[in-house]
Amino acid sequence: MNEDIIISQALKNVLISDIEDYDRLPQYKISHELDRRISTLITDNTESVNTKNRRPIPFKRRLLIAAIIIITMAVLTGGITVITRNLGMFKIKQYDIFSMMTVEDAEDGPIAFAEKYRLVMDFSQYTKDIIGDIEYMYAVQYKSKTNKRQIIFSQTSKNAYGVERLNTENAITYPERIEIDDNKDAFYFETYKHDKVLIWEMGDSIIELVTYGFNKTELIELSKFVQKVE
Repeated sequence: MNEDIIISQALKNVLISDIEDYDRLPQYKISHELDRRISTLITDNTESVNTKNRRPIPFKRRLLIAAIIIITMAVLTGGITVITRNLGMFKIKQYDIFSMMTVEDAEDGPIAFAEKYRLVMDFSQYTKDIIGDIEYMYAVQYKSKTNKRQIIFSQTSKNAYGVERLNTENAITYPERIEIDDNKDAFYFETYKHDKVLIWEMGDSIIELVTYGFNKTELIELSKFVQKVE
């Protein structure tokens, strides 16, 4: 075991100990399972998910978990180059092989949806697969019946979203701030597999559109079809 691995393991053990202490607090006796299907690559999105009766992991615990990921991967891979991008309410720390995104004031909003949003358009030429539908997260995947185009739409409450790992390794376009319909701030990036990702805030929720087979302009146009349904 070399020195880098020893250092990484020591840091990891300290953070795990902090998480275990945090978990012992009685006010946080909830399930620690949370299968996230948001911001994954469409082409890898084939497994079924059972999200019934699950609750979001507390925000501070997610930060500790994120710290473990960052420290361990940075030490073991040498991925210690960090670029911090402030994209409106989103803060992104870009490392050599991945990025970590945090949402400003994520704990201020409700856990459960107060308002629901959907991608409202003609999907008659697409198949539909609901990935998750619970009180704080809804995600659906559409696949074209005639070509390889795919769309993932998701809504997640800001409180449940909190921290997200972005697949920016060898990204074609790294996260950048753009303006979408009605002067909304959003951020956009394109993965090395040509999945194009658009993320923005609507009310107390974070909306994501992940597409394959669309160009950037088409993705921005799709965002105009996101509407409040109740």
